[in-house]
Amino acid sequence: MVDPNAVIRGLAASFAANVIEALRHTPLEEITSLGGGGARAAHRTARRSASAGGGHKTAQAVAALLGKHKEGLRADQLRAELGVARPVLLRALAEGLASGTLKKHGQKRGTVYSVHGASHPVKPKPAHRKAAKKTAKKAKPHRKTKKASKKRR
Repeated sequence: MVDPNAVIRGLAASFAANVIEALRHTPLEEITSLGGGGARAAHRTARRSASAGGGHKTAQAVAALLGKHKEGLRADQLRAELGVARPVLLRALAEGLASGTLKKHGQKRGTVYSVHGASHPVKPKPAHRKAAKKTAKKAKPHRKTKKASKKRR
């Protein structure tokens, strides 16, 4: 009687040997063009190509766009105009700031990026929420303490 485990092991070993032999004789370009990796492989390839050279092109596109807008743009406006993902834009902005081609003013969501050498961007106005809170505190009537209310009785 034939042992099924031994047959399966033998077939798997010969299959693996045949695959390795085929890979040794096939050019790398032909293997990568097959693309059988699905969405994950395509995503990894896109990320590699973006980090390999696409970031420099994005930094140039950011600088060109900011050159048209002398007042500067926020990161969300840049993303909408260029149609790039947030991490790609952040990498391009960091590259531009490090090289000195870009400058930034403000903090957090109010950060405005502009081309170095352009006139200073208009400072963003303070948020209305902060002003509303301050006026709301001033508008509240003074609350009477217990002692003051006892004295009046």
